[in-house]
Amino acid sequence: MNRHVRLGINIDHVATLRNARGGDTPKVIEAAKVVEESGADLITVHVELEDQVSSLLWKIRSLDKQVGLAINPPTAIEKVKPFLEKVDLLLVMTVNPGFGGQSFIEECVPKIQQVYEWRETMGLDFRIEVDGGVDLKTAAECARAGANTFVAGSALFGQRSLTRAVKKMHKVATQVGDGYGKLVLSLSILELMAGGLLLLRNLLLKI
Repeated sequence: MNRHVRLGINIDHVATLRNARGGDTPKVIEAAKVVEESGADLITVHVELEDQVSSLLWKIRSLDKQVGLAINPPTAIEKVKPFLEKVDLLLVMTVNPGFGGQSFIEECVPKIQQVYEWRETMGLDFRIEVDGGVDLKTAAECARAGANTFVAGSALFGQRSLTRAVKKMHKVATQVGDGYGKLVLSLSILELMAGGLLLLRNLLLKI
């Protein structure tokens, strides 16, 4: 099956509104407006916001932005199903949000498989993203399960050559994920800031 493969570097164009359990909808919507004004073209909210999710997805779409929905490791994957027709990206967190360098949670892989099956059955085309503990091994595992968008930080910036590390991860995920549509590899914004913009410029020139 022919498919387009693209390498994307995300800096400030994907903004995530983290779990704000207990916060009120107006405050979260105001935060979304701030993100929108910063130039983001995709805004992701967590399904753990529960009864606020529908209104937030509608508001983000009304801002003419792409819509993302994220789910944390402890949350049942069934929570996202009612919203799949409304999103451009479904992010399966493979670590608990908070800090980089955490180990990949293997129990999240069946969630990726389930979301992929729902997407195929429902005839949708949203991207399936994974974030947390993504390295060569786990990227391949997630690609095999159906993911086509990968956020990597420590596993790439910890290598001597960022360029070679990015190319290798892209190749591994592409080989095992054949047939899942275009593949996007994103660099963690925090790790990217630590790595420096000059390094990013050199990487883009070489790939």
